[in-house]
Amino acid sequence: MASSGSQSNRAVLIVEDDEIVQLRLKSLLEPAGYSVTVAGSVSAAKVALFRGTFQIVIVDRMLPDGDGIALCSELNSDPKRRPAFLLVLSSRDSVLDIAAGRRAGADAYLSKGVSAAELLAYLDAATAVARFAAASTTTAPLPPEKKK
Repeated sequence: MASSGSQSNRAVLIVEDDEIVQLRLKSLLEPAGYSVTVAGSVSAAKVALFRGTFQIVIVDRMLPDGDGIALCSELNSDPKRRPAFLLVLSSRDSVLDIAAGRRAGADAYLSKGVSAAELLAYLDAATAVARFAAASTTTAPLPPEKKK
């Protein structure tokens, strides 16, 4: 059902159990140049994360085997598994839900009613930041400033 994750900064893991939402996201992201892998549960997401590297992880809150917020916390606490951009996409969109997601380490928390244009803008910005961060770690540091 999904392509595998890669080292690409456009590799996305979608953690979502609703097949209609999965299809909607895949049909939006793949034509935009993203490599998409879908996991329908927290346990399937953990397997995918073990097998591949994803720059972006999109997580639903309500999954059959757990809360996506717990997965966010787990990913955020492990720098080796932490994606460059962690986004919660949920129908639970109260201020308290959003705050819980942000406290768990999500870089963004969007309602499932988000427009395609807005979601793509978030992801495109995330890939640009990841590209910049990768480039800045491979270049020489700036020389120290001279004292006047």
